[in-house]
Amino acid sequence: MDNFDKKENILFKKLDLVFVYLFIFLVGIAIVLMMTSYLNNRVKEFNEETIAITQQNR
Repeated sequence: MDNFDKKENILFKKLDLVFVYLFIFLVGIAIVLMMTSYLNNRVKEFNEETIAITQQNR
């Protein structure tokens, strides 16, 4: 019975490790998406300013 408990503990330890890696992966994906959104907004602002400056010079 003691041998079975050890195997079960190893299984739960590996399962916990999987959840930790999954959490880190999901947080990483969320950070990448936020950075992408932020950069897209900055590029959009830059393009709008460039178009406004170009139209003023005409």
